Amino acid sequence: MLYASTRASLRKSLGDYYFSDELYGTDKNEFTLEGYQKHRKSVTSAPALSHREEEIQRMRKEESGADIGITTKKAHVHGVYFPLSSDAETQLQHLRSGSVNYVQLSLDTEKESINLESASNVDAKDLSSMTPDDAPRYHFFKYRHAFEDNTVESLSEIAPTFFDF
Repeated sequence: MLYASTRASLRKSLGDYYFSDELYGTDKNEFTLEGYQKHRKSVTSAPALSHREEEIQRMRKEESGADIGITTKKAHVHGVYFPLSSDAETQLQHLRSGSVNYVQLSLDTEKESINLESASNVDAKDLSSMTPDDAPRYHFFKYRHAFEDNTVESLSEIAPTFFDF
């Protein structure tokens, strides 16, 4: 118990996230390169199972794939593809490069496409005034902020602001 608690305290004080593996051994040869390679091979290999254990494992895997029940719901439409207009694509590239920090896209359900509504440099406080109340829109906003004593740029995607078809 003393060894285990001391080892845990040492790991925690050094930072658990620095350790990717633990190696235990009783013989000096287990701590060589060959010993470590054997250890890695044993860690990554499949467990030694009897024929019956393999069969049980296979059955559990097959049973977990079957999701039929009273409360089971299936989505029959998995997604709809609306292509981006060339203007929208261009402005999203400008957003990525930093030429603009805000891009607003609209959904054209008649033509089944995504079109550019606006692209500019705006302040975060002005975003709410750029949101229409009568049409669905996607908003992409790249903002600069401080994080852990560094200035970073983050991209925020805001889902459709209105969705009533």
